[in-house]
Amino acid sequence: MIFPSLLKEITEEILSRLPVKSLLRFRCVSKAWRSLIDSKRFIKMHYQNSTRNPSLARHKVLLLKYVGVATLELTLVQRSVLDKSENQVVELDFPISHNSIVGCCNGLVCLVRNRQFVLWNPSTRISKKLPHLDDLDDYDDYGDNRAFDSCGFGWDESSGDYKVFATATVCAWNRSDNGKAIAMMYSLKRDSWKEVKGWDSWKKTNGISILGDGMTMGMLASGSLHWEMCDRRGVVAFDLKREVIGAVELPECSEGCRWLGIGVIGECLSAYYRREYSSCVEIWMKKKESWEKVVVLDQLCYPLHISPALAPFWGGGFLLIKIGNLMFFYGKGIRVMVSDIYIESLVSPLEA
Repeated sequence: MIFPSLLKEITEEILSRLPVKSLLRFRCVSKAWRSLIDSKRFIKMHYQNSTRNPSLARHKVLLLKYVGVATLELTLVQRSVLDKSENQVVELDFPISHNSIVGCCNGLVCLVRNRQFVLWNPSTRISKKLPHLDDLDDYDDYGDNRAFDSCGFGWDESSGDYKVFATATVCAWNRSDNGKAIAMMYSLKRDSWKEVKGWDSWKKTNGISILGDGMTMGMLASGSLHWEMCDRRGVVAFDLKREVIGAVELPECSEGCRWLGIGVIGECLSAYYRREYSSCVEIWMKKKESWEKVVVLDQLCYPLHISPALAPFWGGGFLLIKIGNLMFFYGKGIRVMVSDIYIESLVSPLEA
C-alpha cells in the first residue's frame, strides 16, 4: 500500500523531470496538478533538475540571424545544444521586433529595443514589457538602442529579485558639455526603475570607458554584472545585491601572456590570456576572491589542460564557456558557438 503523502512525493518527483511543454499540458489534468505545477517550490525544483540534466536536454541555444539582406530583419531561432541539424531549428516569435538579447537567467530572456526592455520566457511564451525609461525623456532623442552604453540582466538571490541595469550618456538640449553618464536599475519586485547614484562621478574619477561600439551586454557571474574596459586591462562590475559599482582585480598571469577579455564558466567570472608566440589560450576562473588557471585551449579551441577545479562545470563531459557576447560549447567531439543559451523553466517574467 502506498500512502497518499508518498504518492504525492513520487508524482512531484516525476513531473519535475518532464519538459515544460508537457507540464503546460498537464496543468489541465486537475486542479491539484495545476496548483502543484504553478507553485514556486515546484518551479524551483523543476529548474534545478533541468540544470542538472546530464544530457543537456533542457539547454536551448538562442541564435539571432538575418532573414534578408535588403531589410536586415532579425529573427530568433532555437535548437538543442547537442543537435546541430538544421531540421531541429525552431523559429521563435519575438515579443518585440528588431531587438537585442541583453541576457538569460533562470530560463528568462531579457530583450531590448530602443528604450523598451522585455522579460520573456521562451518556453512558456509569457512576456512582460518593462516600464519605459521615462527619466531620459528630457534629453537627446534615444530612438536607437545604441543610446545605451551598456545593459545587463541578472538574478539577485539575496532578495529573490530580477534586475535590469542600463547606462547611458545623456545631454540636455540646453547643455554644451559632453553630458552626464547615468545608470538606471529596474527591479521586477518593485516593477520600476531607479537611478543608481554615483555612476557619473565614479566613471570620471576612474576614467572608465566600457568596451564596445554601441551597446555592450554585461556578463552575469557570482551575483554581479561585468563589462570590460576599452581603454585598459580591467573590468567594471555592478553588484546586484548591494546595488553598487566597482572594479574587479584581474589575475596576474605569467610574463608573455596578453589579456583577451572576460567570460563566464558556470556562475564564475573567467579571464582569458593568449600566450606569446603561441596559439594557446589560458582561461582563469574566479572562485570567491581568488583566481585559478583552469583550462588551456589550443588553436582550434579544444581543451589541452583541464584543472580539477573545473570538474563541477565539466559534468558528463560537457563544458559551457561564455566569452564576450558569444557562447562556446565543448563536449563529445562537438564544438558550438552561439549567441546565448537558456535553460527551459517555468519561471514567470510577471513576478519575482
